Amino acid sequence: MRFAIFGTGAVGGYVGGLLALNNHKVSFIARGAHLAAIREKGLTLRYINQGEVKTDVLKVFATDNPEEVGEVDYIIFGVKAFDTIEAGNMLQPLMGHETAIITIQNGLDAPHQLSILYGNDSVVAGAVRVEATLGEPGVVIKYGPARDSSTFEVAELSEVRTTRMEKFVELLNAAHIKATLSDDPNMVLWTKFLALAPTAALTATARAHGGEVFGFELTKQLYAALVDEAAAVANAEGVHFAPEMVERAKHPLFPLDTAFKSSLQRDFEKDHHTEVEALLGALVKRAHKYNVPVPHFETLYALLSLSAKVGYHYSA
Repeated sequence: MRFAIFGTGAVGGYVGGLLALNNHKVSFIARGAHLAAIREKGLTLRYINQGEVKTDVLKVFATDNPEEVGEVDYIIFGVKAFDTIEAGNMLQPLMGHETAIITIQNGLDAPHQLSILYGNDSVVAGAVRVEATLGEPGVVIKYGPARDSSTFEVAELSEVRTTRMEKFVELLNAAHIKATLSDDPNMVLWTKFLALAPTAALTATARAHGGEVFGFELTKQLYAALVDEAAAVANAEGVHFAPEMVERAKHPLFPLDTAFKSSLQRDFEKDHHTEVEALLGALVKRAHKYNVPVPHFETLYALLSLSAKVGYHYSA
């Protein structure tokens, strides 16, 4: 099968790399130093697990021009949330009659934005859970066991299961990614958001890695309050979490000794454009729409919005 990874960040690079290792034709669409490094040295997957380091180096096709790729069966779409519309308009050369666009972005809105361009039948909401980050250009660092421990849940925006997505799930499982097909795209998006948004908000505001946030009782309590606020907004939007799902979201996504930094935190540190709106603003705006109180999210949203405006001034 033919895959295009559009936006070869940590998650897209990791998923695409495992598919390439499983002998699929995978094209990586990237830009800048990351693209140059992949072209020159290949895509490197570096696995770090309890001090042990393993590496796969893959010679793959990489470009910044979708026309050089042509039609594919699956597009794994991983650009930053604020680039969704601009990047979405570049997908046409990749689109065949049954091509599926699988979004793996942060936030709640990207699949619906793409559906305006390509229709519900072409768009699939996806949520990948893997502890991965970009190292130097061309290098994806994955924490935990090599080629294992990641999950990928998908749901077609049309809410109609198709054989193409059943095949997609089958292919991912064969590539050592635990994939499942759901019937509810909004549940897929909100389930990821329920833990991701509080983690991103706290690590970026506190300038602390995930292990530190969960290892300190006051921030651990604040995290739990943020999860409750997100669940209340989801409920108002018609996405109803069982109590045990909410409680499960309050537990760390990673070992406490892991120096995990959220992508939001890393973007602030590097003075990059951030996803504050996708990860906090989207929830606060929904809360106001449904008249749901979210005082903790409102506070962190205000602080991070100011940091995005005046500069993070991060001192590592």
